[in-house]
Amino acid sequence: MIKEVNHVGIKTYRMDDSIHFYEKLLGGKVIRNAGTPDGRFRYVYVQVAAGVVELITSLDENDQGYAHIAFLLADKSLDAHHEAICGYGREFSVPPKPTSSGDGRLAFFADTSGVTFELIERTEDIRLPFVGNGKITTVDGFYVETNVNPADCAPMYKKELGLHGDDAGTRFTLRSDCIALVKAERPRIAYIALRADDPDALRAELKAAGIATEAAKHGEGAFWITAPAGECHLVL
Repeated sequence: MIKEVNHVGIKTYRMDDSIHFYEKLLGGKVIRNAGTPDGRFRYVYVQVAAGVVELITSLDENDQGYAHIAFLLADKSLDAHHEAICGYGREFSVPPKPTSSGDGRLAFFADTSGVTFELIERTEDIRLPFVGNGKITTVDGFYVETNVNPADCAPMYKKELGLHGDDAGTRFTLRSDCIALVKAERPRIAYIALRADDPDALRAELKAAGIATEAAKHGEGAFWITAPAGECHLVL
């Protein structure tokens, strides 16, 4: 059983810049800072409002940005989920195995259009009810672009992952968590939509810190952010 949409993984070549962006500029909090025994890779989890990003060390400046969306299991059912999802014809790029950070087990597979998802069993639940300082109040959703009809993805989200779909078949929710699908030319995790208490003030602060922003046609004050690893966010 899926407990929550736990986090979005982001590969970053500039780890310290990425931590600063999510923690200091967006008002988040580092809730886990782990790494591999050889020290080459770090896995830093930063919670912003009720959403979490996992910052993953990239050794290649050309290999950055969104990597996967992760679902936390409510119980020790990773092997059962692996078997069931394989039965639907999905392929796992990484079968169930211990995590590199040592906390639980994980597996990776692709959705209908090829976007990567992670299933996690954890011995410790690190996500907090809410983190914020008035800058970001809500994570509106994780937006995924798909090159197939979004309705064709619905069975995976509903049957395999247990999310609740809307009538249009483009938004899938689990309590406060949401994944939204957008038809596009190529599959990818496109952006995270964030709601700010004062978008204009946040945009001014980000611009002063050298973070690229661009006005968005999603309402007064809405804008796009390009974060340090090249990932996009929509602030509403």
